[in-house]
Amino acid sequence: MAAALLLLLQLVSLASASHHYGGTVTYSYKGRNPDGSFRVDFRDRATYVSCQYSSAQTCSTGNCGLVTNQQRGITDRSTNAPQRNRQWCETETVQQRKVPTDKPFQMRSSSCCWIQTRNGVRGSRFQTQVDLGSRSDTGKPNRSPDIAILPLLRVPQDCPRTYKLMSFDPDGDTVRCRYGNIRNIECSACNQPSGFVLDQGSCSLHYDNAIANPSVFGFELVVEDFPQRPISLAYHYGTNNCSTYNSSAYHYGTNNCSTYNSSAYHYGTNNCSTYNSSAYHYGTNNCSTYNFSAYHYATPLNLNLVFIVGCLLAAVGTISAVALYKVRASKVKYQPLPSFEN
Repeated sequence: MAAALLLLLQLVSLASASHHYGGTVTYSYKGRNPDGSFRVDFRDRATYVSCQYSSAQTCSTGNCGLVTNQQRGITDRSTNAPQRNRQWCETETVQQRKVPTDKPFQMRSSSCCWIQTRNGVRGSRFQTQVDLGSRSDTGKPNRSPDIAILPLLRVPQDCPRTYKLMSFDPDGDTVRCRYGNIRNIECSACNQPSGFVLDQGSCSLHYDNAIANPSVFGFELVVEDFPQRPISLAYHYGTNNCSTYNSSAYHYGTNNCSTYNSSAYHYGTNNCSTYNSSAYHYGTNNCSTYNFSAYHYATPLNLNLVFIVGCLLAAVGTISAVALYKVRASKVKYQPLPSFEN
């Protein structure tokens, strides 16, 4: 009886609460307050089936300070999409915090549930490791890497191709991308989508082939940065000498990490952002993680895969098999929220 009840609850959850397409969380250092505390902005972008949903970061570990301002807005929505297609709404929540120390701390948010995926991705998790220690190479607080993506990309099923995720690190570190691999922290089921290969060094996603299917693929990625040379981080209450490794030393180096709905693990100096995953960092971290999805629909005509990087925006044609991958379309007018700078 218990097993039947659990199954029933799961079915109800999928039917009534499957609303998440994907998202990103990033942070940025905004300077010092008159009392010596630090100003940090968190931007939480997420895409859902309607505009009633949103996500915001809360403190997980360490001294996260206090929220001094928070705003939520709608950045885009599928107002012009045919009703037969799945609708979507992209929201952004900007939260400003007053943090008393530059020591590392973690922020997180989690939500249920992804729209139904064929590779078992269910719950979404954003976990952000913030490390504001002053870098020995720049003399400035450690910062997070970022990645630029268009909201929608349509990929013909029978046409292999490569897509470069436009990554950037303001500290000049080397940026690498990988799949999340720590269950329930970096990823939900940690089942990598078939038919896609990720080049971690160049942050390029190679599409080869995938079988048409009416459900989606879920992609949970971690984006990390690594220093060009060994550095150390200095704090107001001591110095943390972090030996770092060159970028070929996997998952080790300087990381600045913000989360993009999943997880990121980093060793060395970290500032980390996760994109539909979680982010764990050791040392200075800058890392980001992303969640992807892919739709497949069988048709006797030309099959297409559409996948969305980060925030999945479902835009599926009626005669094509598509995989959704979160990328930001150049046609979409993006309206960022204010950063509350003084």
